Amino acid sequence: MVDMTKLLRHIFPDVNEDILGAILRLARKKTYSAGTVLCREGDSGNTFYLIAEGRVQYSKRMPNGEEHVMRFGEAGSFFGEMSLLHDTPRSATVTAVEDTTVIEIDRNIFEIALDQNPRIVMTLMRTLIERMRANDAQALADLQAEKEKVEQAYEELRYQEQRRNEFLDTMAHELRTPLTAAKGYIQLIKSGAMQGPALTMGIDKINVAFNRIISLVNDLLFVQEMALLDFGFSQVEITDVLNEALDT
Repeated sequence: MVDMTKLLRHIFPDVNEDILGAILRLARKKTYSAGTVLCREGDSGNTFYLIAEGRVQYSKRMPNGEEHVMRFGEAGSFFGEMSLLHDTPRSATVTAVEDTTVIEIDRNIFEIALDQNPRIVMTLMRTLIERMRANDAQALADLQAEKEKVEQAYEELRYQEQRRNEFLDTMAHELRTPLTAAKGYIQLIKSGAMQGPALTMGIDKINVAFNRIISLVNDLLFVQEMALLDFGFSQVEITDVLNEALDT
């Protein structure tokens, strides 16, 4: 059972019993289910909330549109005072994380309590300063986490770049061998040095070399599909390639 008098006395410690009793009579006790938005950032506010039971989440919308969780509020804490003290829009969105019971106090009752004891403002301001410090600490922690993510991503990128370069060096060497062999046999055939069985053997060697080249190109295409490389291939006529090789 929630002791509303004790909760109100926690926030308004020096208000006399008559005023406290009036606040107690006029305050509303409500329970919100998990996921319910109690107040939304940017909206006008005329209600002060004291959490009796449950837990809420305070969040702000970032410039990129993402909702950033700043902190959480537990039983005994309060929110909504800034909109009443400064007549400004809600500075954050407050959402029930679990079924949450709050005591709601409207602006006119809140102002009566302030008139009765202006020192209440000091209590509220101390809480506000504590929240600002907590928000600053959370912001620093978030920045550190983002810094670590960027550093990790950079290291991964550097590792992948190293692997790509090693792969390309190996592939260049592997391509050079069959290309050199094919070019040598093509030159021998073109010069007429290979006839009869030797010519047949030379053609077979050229075929083996081109099969090896095709296999290596397929490996390159596979790597491209893995998004490690971008080659910008274009269609060519194989006859043009062979004629150019024979003319070399």
